[in-house]
Formats: sequence, structure tokens, C-alpha cells
Amino acid sequence: MKPGLLRAAGLFAATAVAYALAAFVSLAFRMPGTNVSLVWLAAGVAVAAMWLHGTWLWTAAAAAGLVVAVLEGSSPFNVARVVAANTAAPVVVVLLLRRLRFEPALARFRDSVALLAASACGGLVGAVINALLRMGERGVRGDELGRMLNWWLGDVTGLLVIAPVALTWSARGTPLAEARRRREGVAVAILLVLVAVLAWLSFPRGPGALVSVLYLAVPVQMWAAARFGPRVGAQAFGVVGGGVLLASANTLQTSVADPHSALALLDGFLIVSGSASLLVAALVAEKESGAAALAEARRMESVRRLAGGLAHDFHNLLTVILGHVDLLRIDHSRQDVESDLDAIRRAAARAASITQQLLAYGQLMLLRPTLFDVNALVRDVGSALPGLLGPDVALRLELADSLPSIRTDRDQLGRVLSQLCVRAAAAMPGGGTITIATAATRLTQGQLQAPAVAIRVEDTGAPAAFDLSDAVLEPYAGPIATGDPARRSSGLEMAMADGFVRQVGGTVQVESPGGRGTVVTLKLPAAPSGA
Repeated sequence: MKPGLLRAAGLFAATAVAYALAAFVSLAFRMPGTNVSLVWLAAGVAVAAMWLHGTWLWTAAAAAGLVVAVLEGSSPFNVARVVAANTAAPVVVVLLLRRLRFEPALARFRDSVALLAASACGGLVGAVINALLRMGERGVRGDELGRMLNWWLGDVTGLLVIAPVALTWSARGTPLAEARRRREGVAVAILLVLVAVLAWLSFPRGPGALVSVLYLAVPVQMWAAARFGPRVGAQAFGVVGGGVLLASANTLQTSVADPHSALALLDGFLIVSGSASLLVAALVAEKESGAAALAEARRMESVRRLAGGLAHDFHNLLTVILGHVDLLRIDHSRQDVESDLDAIRRAAARAASITQQLLAYGQLMLLRPTLFDVNALVRDVGSALPGLLGPDVALRLELADSLPSIRTDRDQLGRVLSQLCVRAAAAMPGGGTITIATAATRLTQGQLQAPAVAIRVEDTGAPAAFDLSDAVLEPYAGPIATGDPARRSSGLEMAMADGFVRQVGGTVQVESPGGRGTVVTLKLPAAPSGA
């Protein structure tokens, strides 16, 4: 047998066996003296198989349905009627889903709506076929409408209990990471088990009492759907559906005055609660996907801005270098050769500084950590800054006493502070005051808080001309130039500070209190005591 035929035969056999098992389980929950079940799980199995492996597997569903009907002792006409109705429903569902360009991850609201609509249409087609064939054989009976309603609701319930679980698990790259909150997952599972136990205890009082207890499962389903996504939302609904089946098994076969109404009540609850959980999960997943797409667009904008800024900076530097080299080549006897060489050296040093800032931004810098006192570093940086900031910018230091030491690259941290002060001076073309302050603080690491040191760089310039969000820490996001070339900002200072601080396990916060000036706070983890 060829590999393709062998695989097809395997799929046919697996689908037929799964369909037959689901059918026998469903028949265990039919009303006494009828073939109408609370839920037709085989419909969900057929939809999942045909969607994943091809619509041709309707033949496996039909064959399995034929075997089940014969084993149940049905007449030939009833066998044909049941097989036709039960096969048509999943075929219609799959064809509609393909027409609607359905995606099985259920991460879009439209996909959940498509599944619900296709399930309703497919179940209705099956119920109508069954009712028409039954009336053609026996004529119209008084309870025919109730039987058709129960058939339809049972098909839809079976589709929603089985198909979403199978489809979401088959989809690759489900947007939400369902296992990200283990404690919440355990809590959801415990609550669902508790609801199932309460449902089991309530079944002797009838379907009304059972549904009243099952209302408790609705917020748990919503919780699972909203926090863990479509996959876990579908699983939670499957658990609730299974609990309803087990709890209602004895109820439907004991003292039920109106079995058709009891079935409609339970199926209606399952369909409404399942639909709500799927829609909520899809809305949350769609929102998170949109947020991820927006973040990706912002990253691409950051890369575009970075590439453009670097191209501009390096073009200017190369222009300086090449211009002075050309002057030297044209006239070797010029008296100001030293000034040309100095200009080349300054341009090369500037290029090297930009490269260092890029390494810090990418958190790729080779660090040489040492243990040192932050206040001593700030004093050293402050003594070297006046020449960089200009005469109209005052520098003030506010240093806290008894700070813990930190272990990081001292030179690199000093460079970060210097660059932040240069950025602050660039934001104050008319002059102002820059304050560097230190303080002891706490830094959140996971679920713990550890001692840390905060370094605050504050200026008194005009209100920040850019959004104080994550974008402020991206390259070339802030003001990059002033009228004074001595205080020209590269546009990489914020990105450099953020990259370095993140590399050493700290955080950066940017604020503009009172709408005036900018405050950049670096939080760095303190060295362990005795280090």
C-alpha cells in the first residue's frame, strides 16, 4: 500500500473509532424511550477531523454512525435518517468555516463568531433533515417541534464542547501564553472541580437546581478565558460540559415531568456560557495581538529612527575626516597641520563614543564590575562636567548619607551620568540648573524587593517635547541639538542609559513633574552585604 493510502486509511479508521466512541457516550445521556441526547459529542469530533484532515472524512463519520445505529437496533429507515442528519451537520459546519476564512486559534473575535454561527447553522440543518424524514415516515406529531429543538441544541452543544478544544490545540502559535499564570490555573481548576461536585450533589432536585448551581461556573469560565486565552477557555467549557453530563445523567432518567424542556434548559445553559467564554477569550486575545502589533510597529519605527540618526551622524563625521584628509593631501606645507589632525582625532573619538553608546543600548557592552561608592562617583563626574555644560548651566549635587555600595562598571556608569547631563543641557538652551541626587531605595526583582541605590538627574528646562513613555528611552527620541555645538546631544543618551542599567539588573524611570523639566531616575541593585 502506498504511503498516501496508508495515511488515509489510518485517518479514516481513527476518525471512525473516535466518532463511534463519542456517539456511544452521547447516547448514554439520551432521554428514556427516545434517541434524543443531551449532547451529541460526535458532531464535534467530526468537525475537528474534517477541518484538520479534509472534508472527505465525512465518509468515516457516516460509516461510524451507520455501525452505531445498527448496533442500537434501529430500523433501516431510522438508520438512514440518523446517519443523514448526523453527517450533514458537521459537513455544513466545515464548509461554512472554510467559506468564512476561519482560523482555528480562535484568537480573533470574528473566528469565534464564525464558529458559533457555523455550529448553529450546521446543527439546524441536521435537525431539519431529521425532522423532515421523521415526519415523512410517521406524519406530524405534537412533540415534533420539541424534538427538533432538542436535536438542534444537542448538536450545537456537542460542537462547542469538543471542536474548540481540538481546534485551538491544533493551531500553532496561539497568541496568549496559557501557562504563564500557574497559580491562577490551579485556582481555576479547583473552582471548576468544586462546581462539578456541587452540580453532582444538586442533581436529585432536578434540572432547575442543577442549572442554578452551574451559574457558579460562569465567572470561572470567564476568568479562564480572559486570563489564559481561547485554548484554556475552551478547556474550561469542556470541563463544565462534562460536569453537566455526569450530573444530569440520573436527573434525566428519574422524575422529570417535561424531558424536552429539561434538555432545552441544560443545552441552553451550555451554549450560552460556552459562547460567552469563547467570545471573551477572543476579545482579550485580539486586544493583546493588537498591542503586540503596535509594539512591533513602534520597534520598527525605533529602528528606522536609529538607522537614520546614525547615518546622519556618521555622514557628518566622515565629512569632517575626509575634508581634512583632502586638505592635507593638497598642501603638505600648511602650517596648521596640527589643527587638521586634531579635527580628525575629535571626529574619530566622536565616532567611537557613538559606537560605545550603541553597545550600551544593545546591552552588549563588556562590563568590568567593581565595588564602589556611588557618592564618590557622582562627585568625580560633577567635577568634570562644568566644561561640558557651559557657563550658563549650574550643577548641584544632593548626596544622601550612608548609601550601600554597588557592584558594576564604574567608568561606564560615569559615562552614562555624563551623557544624561549633556542631554539635560541640550534641553536648556537658555541655561538652567542640573541636579544630581542620590538616595537609598528598593528595587523589585521578580516577587522580591532588594536594596538599591537611586541616582536622579533633573533639569529645569522647558517641558519635555516628547511622550514620557517607553519611546522616550529609544534612540533619537528626544531633543538632539541646541544652538551651542558644545552642548550638542547625540540623541542616544537615554537609550544608552536604559541599555546599561538593564544590563546590570536595574531600571530607568523618566518623569516631567509639574510639566517642567525632565527627571531621569536610575535604580541600581546594591551589592550584597559583606561583598
